[in-house]
Order: sequence, then structure tokens, then C-alpha cells
Amino acid sequence: MKYGNSENAVPFTLRIPIKQNGSNVVNEMKDIRSIVETDTHITEFQRKVYLALLDVPRGTTISYRELGERVGCKSAQAIGQALKRNPFAPDVPCHRVISSNGEIGGFHGQRNGDMIEKKRQLLEEEGATAIAPKQKPVQRH
Repeated sequence: MKYGNSENAVPFTLRIPIKQNGSNVVNEMKDIRSIVETDTHITEFQRKVYLALLDVPRGTTISYRELGERVGCKSAQAIGQALKRNPFAPDVPCHRVISSNGEIGGFHGQRNGDMIEKKRQLLEEEGATAIAPKQKPVQRH
């Protein structure tokens, strides 16, 4: 199930600093998909998750479960762990992944606090329409 408005899809690009004559300069725009495809510092599982996530358009969200189904993984937790380690954020938009019950889910390994507000803000800026109301922090006894 897809949430939100998929009419706002945009290609993802990332500026890569290139050393030129001893100094860093932004030489050109590179396609984020090709960067993810060729990166040697991520696992094959992470690569599959990140590439599938690039197909989720701006203004749209997807559940951890559905993203897992797209990459052949039955564990929403495994998807969350891959997203927690996303070195390409926000170009690989892990903030677009929410819980299957419509709740905001986690962000940068956190389930509440400033990072969740940042995720909510990113989704609102993109015009995502299926953002759950703010969650109250769980009281631990």
C-alpha cells in the first residue's frame, strides 16, 4: 500500500566533492542510484533496500513491511536496521518509511524526540498525506 501523493516524483542527485589540484570542488552532479549501485561500503542487503527506496516518490510514504516485501525480506526490523545505517540520507529518503499502522516509526535509530520531529518535518515539507498524529513518548517504569 502506498500513501501520499506520487505526482511529485523527482530524480535524486547528490553532489560529490572531487579533489582537483589539491582542493575539494563540486565537479558535477552524479546520479544517486549509480552511487548506491557501486558503493563498496554497504552490504548487498542494504544496497537492495536503498535502491528500492529510491522508487518511493517525494510526497509518498511506504511501510517497513512493504519495503521489505519489495526486496524479498520478511523482517520489518531488518529493514529498519538497514535504514538506520543509511549513509546516503537524505538523498536515499529513509524518512519516507513509516510503520504499517500509519505511525511515524523510527528515524536515525530513535523512536521519539528530536529526530522523530525532524522526520515529521521532512515528510510535511514533501507534502506526504499519511502522517500519523504526534506520538506521546512511552513512559518507562
